[in-house]
Parts: sequence; structure tokens; C-alpha cells
Amino acid sequence: MKTIPVDLYNYRRIGENECSMTIHSLVELSGDDIKYLDEHRGMQSFLTISETAVGLEVPDLDVDKLKSTMVENQVYDKDISPSERQRRKIWVLCNKELGKEPTKGEFEDFYMKEMDKIDSYLLEKIARFED
Repeated sequence: MKTIPVDLYNYRRIGENECSMTIHSLVELSGDDIKYLDEHRGMQSFLTISETAVGLEVPDLDVDKLKSTMVENQVYDKDISPSERQRRKIWVLCNKELGKEPTKGEFEDFYMKEMDKIDSYLLEKIARFED
């Protein structure tokens, strides 16, 4: 988990209960910070808005409490198929195991190996019914 001070620059309503937000970092981000953000695109995060003016000390946050109150993003999950959600998780796993963003070829190889593992697992489950 990473905490980055930001300024809520703008927002706009995009639906009855939805909005799009633009935030600007209040600090210079390193290449590693940018890489971290790239690796976590599409993952659930939380935005905590404090009443602290820019440049003043931010109050302590109970991160565990914040995480425990997060709800699954059901809108996002409805927008993609279960197989696409699985593919995204395999991409994240590949990224973590390689320690870098995989090339197209690296991901294709990794994806096929993971799908073979899933296929073998399902075949084993089916075989249990045939005994």
C-alpha cells in the first residue's frame, strides 16, 4: 500500500450516483511511484478527503478501519466478463512474479501455463465423479 498526498483538482458527475475525479500529486513522484501506479490500475483503492488545507499536516488515518469498510465495486465487475476478470488477475500475478510489466510474449506464455493449471484442476474435479 502506498500513500500519496494529492489535491482534488476537479470532479464531474457522470451518472446519478457516479462521478469522475481528477487528482494532482502534491509531491514529485519518482519513476518507482509511477510504476507502482501503473501496476495497480484497475484495482480497488480508496480516497480519503480530509478538511486539512494544502501544506498542513494530514491527520492520522486508521487504514485497517478504512479497508474494513470498503465494499466490492459491483459496477466495475458488471462491466467485464468473468473470464476477463480472471485474465486481469493472471496479468497481475505475472507482473508480480516477473517483478516488472510483462511483454506481450511473456504474458501469453504465462497466461497459457496458468490456464493449463486451471484446466488440470477442473479435470481432476470431474474425474472424482467418475470413480
